[in-house]
Amino acid sequence: AFVEKPDLDRAQAFLEDGSYAWNAGIFLYSAQTMIDAFKQLQPALFEDVQAVMTTRHSDLDFTRLDQASFEKLANISIDYAIMEKAANVACAPVAPDWDDLGSWSAIWTVLDKDEDGNSALGDSRFLDSRNCLAYAERGLVSVIGLEDVMVIATTDSVLVAHKDKAQDVKTVVEQLKAENRKEAEQHPRAYKPWGYTERINTGDRFAVQSMMINPGKSISLQSHLHRAEHWIVVSGTVEITIDGRTSLLTENQSAYVPLGALHTLRNPGRIPVRMIEVQSGTYLDEDDILRHSEPSQDS
Repeated sequence: AFVEKPDLDRAQAFLEDGSYAWNAGIFLYSAQTMIDAFKQLQPALFEDVQAVMTTRHSDLDFTRLDQASFEKLANISIDYAIMEKAANVACAPVAPDWDDLGSWSAIWTVLDKDEDGNSALGDSRFLDSRNCLAYAERGLVSVIGLEDVMVIATTDSVLVAHKDKAQDVKTVVEQLKAENRKEAEQHPRAYKPWGYTERINTGDRFAVQSMMINPGKSISLQSHLHRAEHWIVVSGTVEITIDGRTSLLTENQSAYVPLGALHTLRNPGRIPVRMIEVQSGTYLDEDDILRHSEPSQDS
């Protein structure tokens, strides 16, 4: 049997009995076995998923589903949907060195620690502090005179919390979502089929980002209604096309893309191209991109 989140008294009785196992949420099954389980135990959900799959289409290296159809699917965990109901389940006890690392406090428990119990990831320093975690994605994080505190500094956000309150991060995230804050939905680095972009700075009427284009890859032919762009090559050689004129740029060279100009970039070389892109204009969000063609699957 599978008992979901027993209350304190029942959990204590299980522990005292000694014949119960803790479900770590690790399931092993073949794809066909799980498909058969959904057909038998969740037939309506299975049919709805099948209907969603018929909407899928390829977009470069991505497979995309129809959002409206996907959002209509029942929101139910595999525990409730299948594991509590299936008759062909066997439980095998294991004792691995394992943790789901679902919070920053859990990450602290598995990291190496100094003599005061502090753990550091990135460029971090501790002074008169004990049992703390410091994470520095960029720059330096210094923790002074604190105990049982986590300081998490990413590119666009900083979290300072007591380790006992690690799970409350989700409450802050929900508040950010309610405020439509980009930090809750978008990471500064956005991976693309051709490489990635990473936001460096934004302000009134400008944005700066770095770009990496993998060898043999190219971006789509596009234009913008509300912004112009400046490209500066940091390393590598890139082929640029602006309003039908093609040329090569290499390290320390730059180009200007006027508002409305048709443009594309391609890396014809064998090493990644690294660039800085400066955008300026009245509107700088991604939905200002007008795509006139997509690069081929192998570009």
